[in-house]
Amino acid sequence: MEKVVYKAVPKNKKLNEIYQKVAVEFAFARRVGENKFEQVHTFVLCRDFLHDVLRGVVTGEAIYIYGFKYFPRQQRFDATKTYLLFKFPAAIKEYQEHLERVMHLTGIFEKKLRIKRSKLYATQRENVFLIVGSRSWISSPAMISLFSFLIRLGVGLPKHSAVSTKTAESKTFSELMTAWKNVKATPTVARDIKRLPILSPNLGYILSHRKKLGLTLRGQVNRTTEIYAYHNLSGILSIAKQVNRERK
Repeated sequence: MEKVVYKAVPKNKKLNEIYQKVAVEFAFARRVGENKFEQVHTFVLCRDFLHDVLRGVVTGEAIYIYGFKYFPRQQRFDATKTYLLFKFPAAIKEYQEHLERVMHLTGIFEKKLRIKRSKLYATQRENVFLIVGSRSWISSPAMISLFSFLIRLGVGLPKHSAVSTKTAESKTFSELMTAWKNVKATPTVARDIKRLPILSPNLGYILSHRKKLGLTLRGQVNRTTEIYAYHNLSGILSIAKQVNRERK
């Protein structure tokens, strides 16, 4: 795996974030040179903060929400591609198998979307990786929500579990959605796995009708002008639930 170097920013310890069983942290990055990047903002557990960064990019306005701050004029965003850093939780010491699942999942969706495959890079920090993907993944809050969800799911799928096996065996989007539809959401499984039967019936429709559904950067920002509603309702799960209600 190729290696890049990134300039980190201090961790904001005042973020108001809910507990995550799979504690993968995310931060956008920008390219500043050959194999050199800068972290745009503090690492976050809550993927909704990634929506908030995109809101700031669109409006040019500073973002203040749940302790998270983003100043688009100072913290320049690179929209040429999707540059996303993700950090493994300390409890995970071996990364290869998790990374293979991440690339398998994102690859299935990228084939469905007919976009270029993402590429993975190691960094100077053993537990931090950079994934570089198509601009399509930052084309709306819903899309970066889906992208980061796939990464966290790939990291968090339990080894030797039925859902992990079925996911690994799936070669196409259709096969993957069938596998997810039949997941048994027991009380002990991670929240992301419980979401799979909710997402699977509508993801194909959502991906094929993004513009019709208003799932563009400006579309989602302009539709929900109140920042807390935007933060909470712009993710892929909220969109899937909304589409499910409307299609019944």
